[in-house]
Amino acid sequence: MTKTHTIIMRPITMKDITSIQKLPLSHGSAYRLRGSKPELRQLVKHSEDTFAGIRNTALWFVLELNGSLIGTCGIKTSCPSFIAYQKNNNIIRKVEVETGFSEFMGMFAIPQARGLGFGKLAVIARLVFADSKPHITGNRFSAQIRGCYDSKGNSPWWLGAVGPHLPRPLQKLSYSELVKILREGHEQEILRHLPDVLHFTQITKQAQEVVGKPHPEAQPQLNLLLRHGFQWDSLLEYSCGSPIITRPLEGSIKRMSKTYVALNNRPPTATNLRILTGEGRYGFTATMGRFTESNGVVHLSRNLAAALGWNDGTQLNSVAFPGSLEQLRDFYHHGVCSLL
Repeated sequence: MTKTHTIIMRPITMKDITSIQKLPLSHGSAYRLRGSKPELRQLVKHSEDTFAGIRNTALWFVLELNGSLIGTCGIKTSCPSFIAYQKNNNIIRKVEVETGFSEFMGMFAIPQARGLGFGKLAVIARLVFADSKPHITGNRFSAQIRGCYDSKGNSPWWLGAVGPHLPRPLQKLSYSELVKILREGHEQEILRHLPDVLHFTQITKQAQEVVGKPHPEAQPQLNLLLRHGFQWDSLLEYSCGSPIITRPLEGSIKRMSKTYVALNNRPPTATNLRILTGEGRYGFTATMGRFTESNGVVHLSRNLAAALGWNDGTQLNSVAFPGSLEQLRDFYHHGVCSLL
């Protein structure tokens, strides 16, 4: 018998801080959640204020599996312009990407929870949220994909392309050292020393091999985003050479319909995989699973609805997917999208 999992995405709260500190947030933009309790309390407060429209900084969500916090994702709103590299044939030029993008960031799930659909839920639910709250997120998105590092945390791109042009203390930064600089607010020290132009044929072979390539563990996430309207315009993350992808919001969600909650002690057996999102007692929440939808209502158990903060009659967005979760997983893990 297939085990049924309860998968939930909801806004971060102060009560989540202890659980977040236990997560192995070792890579990607989730590093922003690696901090002391006072730092995390400030981050949560800023997220709550952004949801409430009081400020406009970043929105953070947590991911739950069967009631346990197992991951995170976020949206950095109102991003300023940012520095990247852009490859055109054998020339790699430093560029300033104009402001106006909100950034998909902080996607992380513990290894035991991977393959259950959390990546799909995090991408679709954030797009649905943005579609309903353009005054918070704007209408364009970027996502910086995790790049390639060796077992010691070194980036072949940094060591073989950017680093040799920098002052000696910055030439051989590991990922953990770079994160420390970013957390301490000293990024400008790096940006002002970055070379304006790199020649592909003059960087090391190891650096050439990772240009525009994601870390193998990030490939499914890249595939997922590319299949949902993101595109690559040869933008490279300056610290590891990985792809930065972008997309407009318009027309972002396919197969989405409006529906309403119908509470049921024993919901009918369902085979269709759906992502449901809606506003409830906890703000914007989302779930993914097999649900029966008919005549404008979707049948949910009372326990699941309570966990999501939804009531009988709550209006939802429903995004349906053909096939099983296993087929969906294969769809995003295979047929690797080639960028170069």
